Amino acid sequence: MRSPISSAVVFVFVLLLGAAFASACESATETVREIATGTPESQVVTTTPPESQVVTTTPRAETSVVVATKTPRPPTPTPTPKSVSIAGFGFTQDEDTVSYGVLIKNDSATDAASDISLNISFYDSAGAVLKVENGTISLILPSQFGAVGNSAFLESGQTVARMDVQARPDEWGAWGTGPVPELTTSNLGIVPQRYGGPNVTGIASNPLTKDLKNLRCDALFVDASNKIIGGALTYVDFVGAQGQAPFEIHSLANVPAANVAVWCQVSYLTLMDLQD
Repeated sequence: MRSPISSAVVFVFVLLLGAAFASACESATETVREIATGTPESQVVTTTPPESQVVTTTPRAETSVVVATKTPRPPTPTPTPKSVSIAGFGFTQDEDTVSYGVLIKNDSATDAASDISLNISFYDSAGAVLKVENGTISLILPSQFGAVGNSAFLESGQTVARMDVQARPDEWGAWGTGPVPELTTSNLGIVPQRYGGPNVTGIASNPLTKDLKNLRCDALFVDASNKIIGGALTYVDFVGAQGQAPFEIHSLANVPAANVAVWCQVSYLTLMDLQD
């Protein structure tokens, strides 16, 4: 059954972002060419007979024929492909805990994807399924990215050899031609801990003119070659309108990260609050 929240996801965000960015919700316009036809000019002909007889005649006016032409219809625009793609994923196993991260891109430049479901599976060297995780990204705006970082727990003695990811958006909503703002993060840092994995600290920024509550912030750990090797998440209670809020994300697995990236995203709880 379709969630009542998902059906309002794009509508709610279009209204909010339209207030923050006046041109965000303008509809695209199409150019139609018209073909005009001209009308022949009237002609007056004077004939001069011999000198003995000068007669001036006014010829009969020519009849102008107007041919009606049909303005052709503009060609039907080719629909913009609507799809999401898996931009990257990876994992690190620490004893019986697997830290994993997934990065998803919205390939559409005009439509927002909502309710993106993820199937994340882990296999051993023989191809046997060890663990299946499910993730959801509530909303990815046009040409933007969404992320899922988390941990999975294995049975004792199991070893992951391979990870696989599938992604499917449930709904699409037209965005328009206006700018697409982002919830940005800054001042990111990795802080080693005495027990468990590292902590990730940073600041989340809200460009909207309304408070955002219960933002989900997903961290993706990368190695020196920028390959994803794990992930973690937390929720931020609120970020004030056009304001900032600090966050801290704790990794359950010890991941040898060279760097980290964080995506702060709207969650179902965020959307429920916006609809109140």
